[in-house]
Amino acid sequence: MDENRIEGVVREGIGRVQDAYGGGVGDLGVQARGKLNEAAGEAQNLYGRALDQARDIADEAAELIRDQPYAAAGVAALVGLVVGLLLGGSGNEKIVYVRR
Repeated sequence: MDENRIEGVVREGIGRVQDAYGGGVGDLGVQARGKLNEAAGEAQNLYGRALDQARDIADEAAELIRDQPYAAAGVAALVGLVVGLLLGGSGNEKIVYVRR
């Protein structure tokens, strides 16, 4: 588990407490800071989840490459060819020379 997830959950909890306290005593500044901390904590938690998922995908890809290196090289070559064709243009460009 990524540390951002833990910090995000803690910050979100602190924000909820601040929001509730600010609402209870009528302090709009504390309540606003609580809502801000809650939103920031939720965002940090989501970021940590995304990192965890990215690491899982990278681990699975590394395992696939170890188990089937030739198939992985073939897929990489095919992806490179497709990207090259998509970015390379149509090949029908004409060069026009102008004399003065």
